[in-house]
Amino acid sequence: MTEYQLFSHFVGNYKPIIMKKITTLFSLFLMFSYVIGQNLTNSYNLDISLNSSSFSFNQASVTIGSTNQSYYDFENGEITNISNSDWDLAFGVSNYGSGIRINDANETKLYVYPNGDKNDWETVDISNISSWMEILNSDTSWSIGAFNQNQNPNVQFDLGWGTYSLITHFITGDSIHILKLSDGNYKKLILEQLAGGTYYFKYADIDGSNEVNDSISKSDFSGKNFGYYSIQNSQVIDREPMANSWDLLFTKYVSEVAPGALYGVTGVLTNAGLETAKVEGIAVNESNEYAYNNSLYSSKINTIGWDWKSYDMSTESYNIYDDLTYFIKNNDDNIWKLVMTGYVGSGVGTISFNTEQIGFTGQYEIENETLFNVYPNPAVGSDVSILYDIDQLDINNRLDIFDMNGRIVKSMK
Repeated sequence: MTEYQLFSHFVGNYKPIIMKKITTLFSLFLMFSYVIGQNLTNSYNLDISLNSSSFSFNQASVTIGSTNQSYYDFENGEITNISNSDWDLAFGVSNYGSGIRINDANETKLYVYPNGDKNDWETVDISNISSWMEILNSDTSWSIGAFNQNQNPNVQFDLGWGTYSLITHFITGDSIHILKLSDGNYKKLILEQLAGGTYYFKYADIDGSNEVNDSISKSDFSGKNFGYYSIQNSQVIDREPMANSWDLLFTKYVSEVAPGALYGVTGVLTNAGLETAKVEGIAVNESNEYAYNNSLYSSKINTIGWDWKSYDMSTESYNIYDDLTYFIKNNDDNIWKLVMTGYVGSGVGTISFNTEQIGFTGQYEIENETLFNVYPNPAVGSDVSILYDIDQLDINNRLDIFDMNGRIVKSMK
């Protein structure tokens, strides 16, 4: 006896069940008693082949050039392609976020002033800055920016740029930071406080001239990951799409490509909350079974990263590894397969890739059970009828049928 689990997935007319009472869950187990592993067909030409476990590849490409970045959604393609050179600082705006990142892709550099704390604001001296250690954004977590890296393990609730108070629930800055901006100018900066959802900070030239006091409020960026700020223009910037609208970011960033070797790379970072599995040494057309191995998945945002390509000095071009596959569990409970297929560098930065929805990790709720039915249930033999009222369904609806492992065995519109 073979068991199948059948789900309906209506595009534009479904909603995930998340920590709520299930009212009508379409979760039918069809029992077939004749031949184990046989195909399931019905009189309406619904052919569910066990050898057909995925959609066709969707070929795509994005061009980010030397100064742009692209936000990409598996369902909808490129969401936005925007300049990555108009900001210096990115402030985390989630409810409990305090991560602050620098624009390392635009050659912004950050140092902690080693010769004093914020009380030494008036006497900052950077004559020996060449001997100071540069601090970087994490490329494994969005929440750990360069400003969060200088944590003192001996100070409880030290968050790098400041210390959290259990009494006030404020984070108060305790350090002076030195920024080298993309235009080559240096600024000194104090992150004074994160209080009531607002970051307060000040910056000035090293000699104290051109001092600016400013702030950035989380509430102005509701539903996004970061609010941005340009020190060069003294301007708050709203530049990224809503966090729930994208899966991948094609961008430039600084990474440790070898122990102690920091280098600007072009690659792919995943959105916060997504998990990614990397499968190496397996032909991409044979790798789908690894999509369901939970032990392979990581929440690190650089699991895809930059090293899916290598530079061939003899041809002065990039080669793409042909036995490398990525699987991404996104926030819609779907599993997507990503295969990188090409990269043209030399300042252009065109990345080509294939995407494919191959599976499903969650459950969906049918809002009106009268719209959809299966007969007979359980099935006898190899024939079933799937009945639905097409007049009551949105024209963009799609029916996906999954096996017990969450793999798509049939898709139809």
